[in-house]
Amino acid sequence: MGPREAWSIQDLSKTPKPPVSRTALSAINLLWHRTRIVSYPSSGRTWLRIMLAELGARPRFTHANSRLRSGSTPETVACDIPEHYHRRILFLLRDPRDTLASNYNHVTKGHNWKGDFKTFIRMPRYGLERLLTYHTAWLGARNKFKRGFHIETYEDLRADTAPALKRIVDFLGVPGVTMAEIEETAARNQFEKMQQRETSGELRAKYSAQFSGRDPADPLGRRVRRGKVGAYADDMDAEDIAFCDALLAKFDYAAIVAEALHEQSMTA
Repeated sequence: MGPREAWSIQDLSKTPKPPVSRTALSAINLLWHRTRIVSYPSSGRTWLRIMLAELGARPRFTHANSRLRSGSTPETVACDIPEHYHRRILFLLRDPRDTLASNYNHVTKGHNWKGDFKTFIRMPRYGLERLLTYHTAWLGARNKFKRGFHIETYEDLRADTAPALKRIVDFLGVPGVTMAEIEETAARNQFEKMQQRETSGELRAKYSAQFSGRDPADPLGRRVRRGKVGAYADDMDAEDIAFCDALLAKFDYAAIVAEALHEQSMTA
């Protein structure tokens, strides 16, 4: 080996290596823990997905067996939960009545189902019983996920976005995210601004998979629709609300959710 070759090898060995990006480190961490964000359709995951992507995290999302094309019924909607026990789960929870109201708009626009809302909430394939079975089954199995199970509610994310997003980022293990970055991301993605970004075509340009086939001129055809907590009251009449209240009571839904959130707060 001549002097020139030796000099070249020494120079290469001293060349500083480029830093590993946050996105790459986050991806390694998410893969290592087999992390998934689980939610019933129309629970707000598109909004969360965009905020996390802007913070350098791209976790995998799944509706598990609740995805509409699975054809699952209340009897089968939670049958695949044991297949996820080896994963770390962030469970996104939204008021079932608001979820149904949002999901109805999604189904009628994207799946060519033309029935009315009163029928929808009572149908085994789409309705409230299926959703409540899904939520309560996942919450009931939360202690079987040895890598971790964290619940975050859509309502908390809407009411106080930055602190809720911080909890999610911490649970997912996204490195080096400052509170200032989280606050900026939350402010940039307030619902009114998100609607403007979808209407302008910005979100479709950045995240085509989530926004393709949507008409930004149609408020109910957009991915970012109302986002309003308690919006179900605008869509349900007194009979529908009474039906939902009775089914929520039958499942003891409020107590199950409260117990799960209390247990989580005690171990945080």
